[in-house]
Amino acid sequence: AWRADLTIIILDGFDELVTPAWSQRANQLREHRAACVKLITEFFSESPKNTPIIVCGRPSYFGSISEMITTFRCQENTKTYRLNDFTKDQASTYLSKIGKTQSIPNWLPPRPLLLGYIASISAQNEIDIPMEELEPATGWDLLFDRICEREATIHTGLFKEYVRRVLERIGTKARYRTDSTSGISQQDMAGAFTEIFGRTPDDNNLGMLLRLPGMVTIETT
Repeated sequence: AWRADLTIIILDGFDELVTPAWSQRANQLREHRAACVKLITEFFSESPKNTPIIVCGRPSYFGSISEMITTFRCQENTKTYRLNDFTKDQASTYLSKIGKTQSIPNWLPPRPLLLGYIASISAQNEIDIPMEELEPATGWDLLFDRICEREATIHTGLFKEYVRRVLERIGTKARYRTDSTSGISQQDMAGAFTEIFGRTPDDNNLGMLLRLPGMVTIETT
């Protein structure tokens, strides 16, 4: 059916693709990302000309939209879209559909994933979390814990508490930088991982580190 141009291809999660050979050189990240998403590139090159292809992933994975388009070898008529956060009304509609009627606190970004985590935490613990009264420190602690749990589930051999410690160590290193807007170097990330796990990151851990925002901004030309 695919070869006969009878399908619509949907490829979700390019930011979770990894390939061997963790490089210690920041200027090789672009080549490494291209190797990671080779499978998607092959779909673009081998699909019939008129087959629609939809590709989804985190924008922080690539250094720029142009790099993404070049890496995937997209056709000239390829369109790119970026999903924004919910508006306040959209967030309320989303929460009402999953049985929550409270308004969200001002500190919480109205993203579907984060709102869903708050709702699922409430449901799984059989308690009603009053979102509008949730303090920032408590709320972010719950969300951060759930995000680390998700990463540990995706990557075999990682435990939630250690994932959290790695991210916290990277955050500590970032706070000591003179320029708070610059990207975190690959060496800093690998160093934080080694300090917590007692070993260098292997191929299975590479996906988690590559998906972190700020990683791509340190490339040299």
